Amino acid sequence: MAIVEDLGSGVVQIISSLNKHREFTGAVARRMLDLLEVDAASQTFIVTVLGEFKRGKSTLLNALLAQDLLPHDVTPTTAAICVLRYSNERSLVVHWADGREETRELSKDSLESFTAEADFDPERLDYLEIGLPSDLLQGGLVIVDTPGVNDLNHHRSEVAARFVPRSDAVVFVLSAAAPVRRTELEFLDTKILEAGLERILFVANFADLIDQSELADLQERVARRLAPALRGHEPKVVPFSATLGLRSAKSKDRDMAKASGLTQLQLALSDLAKISDRTAVKQRRLLHRCRLCLLAALTDIEQGLALTQKDLGELTKELETVVAALSNKAERSARLGVWIDDRQAEIMSMVRKSLAHMRSRLTEEVLEQVDTHKSGDFKEFVEERIPRMIKNSCRNWVEMHTTSVVALVTQLDQRVSSALGEEFATYIPRLRPEGALSLGQVEIHRTRADDVSNATLHASLMTGGVAALAVAMHAMVFVPIVGIVAVPFVAKYYMDHKLAAAKERARPELADAVERALSTFSDGVIAAVDSEILAVRWAAETRFDELMMDLRNRITDEIEVRRHQKETEEQRLSKGEAALVDLKQNLKEIEGLLASPGG
Repeated sequence: MAIVEDLGSGVVQIISSLNKHREFTGAVARRMLDLLEVDAASQTFIVTVLGEFKRGKSTLLNALLAQDLLPHDVTPTTAAICVLRYSNERSLVVHWADGREETRELSKDSLESFTAEADFDPERLDYLEIGLPSDLLQGGLVIVDTPGVNDLNHHRSEVAARFVPRSDAVVFVLSAAAPVRRTELEFLDTKILEAGLERILFVANFADLIDQSELADLQERVARRLAPALRGHEPKVVPFSATLGLRSAKSKDRDMAKASGLTQLQLALSDLAKISDRTAVKQRRLLHRCRLCLLAALTDIEQGLALTQKDLGELTKELETVVAALSNKAERSARLGVWIDDRQAEIMSMVRKSLAHMRSRLTEEVLEQVDTHKSGDFKEFVEERIPRMIKNSCRNWVEMHTTSVVALVTQLDQRVSSALGEEFATYIPRLRPEGALSLGQVEIHRTRADDVSNATLHASLMTGGVAALAVAMHAMVFVPIVGIVAVPFVAKYYMDHKLAAAKERARPELADAVERALSTFSDGVIAAVDSEILAVRWAAETRFDELMMDLRNRITDEIEVRRHQKETEEQRLSKGEAALVDLKQNLKEIEGLLASPGG
């Protein structure tokens, strides 16, 4: 109990100290502080459900709620964030992106209207708040259902990322059929563990696709794959079938609930968010967030001190330089576009050559299979085995080349970010304090740029990140293999003629079908890569402009202060330096608390 009290008093002290020096902090640090105050005063315990797209997160929650309420089978761009909390009456509050709140009747139809309405723009929506009289949500438990972490929609990704730093625990949903991809490990490391989250429950969904005798081995393999990322902590993994779990919850079939893994999931979730531990877990999470807020505030103060030491003439000249740079956007964009176009052509050339080689090789293999077919149902061979060969070939290509393609696009992203970052750094040579806060550590809203200290533009600002590109490429494997035009006549032709004649008739038809199927696959892969390269350019340019506008505003504010200042430069420097010393001492104390046993 003493440790919990120390953590709690530490949070109160830091919030008080940050408020005391609020005038020296920028917009991001102030927003982090505002959210910190709200959550410190709240009795809620937030569990966020995360996972890549199509992992069955909403169906999993429907099973836990024992009702088919949350929309599923939606696209990434229409999926809405749903915040579930306890309420005596069923309720739905729509939180719009412009800050408005609207109360509606809660029903499955009303929730699905946000994914199905032709005139609904997802960019207008912030999140949906759902109130339910559910035992699951008793005791202040709040569950956040998010779209896939590799969601291709900018706004959905940003809003989802906003909930992670405020969470007290996470349910990370994987696929039992393809457990723990590299992209999932990256998200775990850079977004969950970096945010200080330690309470994580892993759910391997679609366990019904795995033989029951192999479930124990599945758990072991998943745990072994996760262990290095968790830095020695043993992961808790629960195999689960959300579809069967929902069916068992609605029918109250206990045997089915146990077979689906629902019973085990309920126990694991209860342990993850057990009431007796919530205070200690929440206090530690708040303390970690205090640390990040302090780092952001310290960066702002150091930048402010650097500005204060410049005279009015220097500031005016710097403002003119920054304004000129902002007005020169078209020229900078054109230069960047030419360079990216060259790199894009190189990447696309490699991708196209590899796809063309795969197409040629597969056509030869299909025709060879036709030639060597001797017995059995020729119709079944053409109708099932050939499409299976095509799909397997596409899958093998994706598995073999996704990593290298993603690496090329990521390298492009980093080079663009680095180049623009170096250009940006020329405008702020004296405004880059040591140990500046990483952009990835900042709680963001609509990607506001307040940290102007970084020399590079953070590489993970691609639209959906490497995960999105990888998933987009994998998705092309499941494009229906259509156009096997030989099928309609094969059965009859085989009956009326000998096999050799049927083969001869099928060969050109199948070669053409393979060509069309692989063209569809290739076009999809190329479109995915092309889209992500465009996103690299968009994200880097947008971030650069945001940083430049923020710098312009900072210099403008400093000039205004100088012109109407009531304090001398020495007084302002003295106050800023005092704030710096005070917050650095707070940071030292917080890090001591976090490092203490049980802290």
